[in-house]
Amino acid sequence: MSNFWPVHDMKVEKTIWKVHLNVVDGWQGTTLPGYKGVAFVGSQDGELHLWVHVDASKPEETVNYKVTGTGHPAPNDGKYVGSAIMPPFVWHVWEFEDLKYV
Repeated sequence: MSNFWPVHDMKVEKTIWKVHLNVVDGWQGTTLPGYKGVAFVGSQDGELHLWVHVDASKPEETVNYKVTGTGHPAPNDGKYVGSAIMPPFVWHVWEFEDLKYV
């Protein structure tokens, strides 16, 4: 028998959380525990979201994102993390760990 059953005895620390992003010009930040990166960028119910890897057992940190439209300038130092199709637009998401350099 597997050491992982029953499931209710397992302590979940590493998981994926959903983060809502506003489609606005400018950086927006969110606080996440043990942030490990973006798993997926997409839309749900007409809203822009990120699904991110976190470790709930780790301290919280602030992560900053910027949303740009196709053909609009990309942030100079931002890390591209993905795009979402939300007809008639396509939004592109950039991550930046330290806003003092933006």
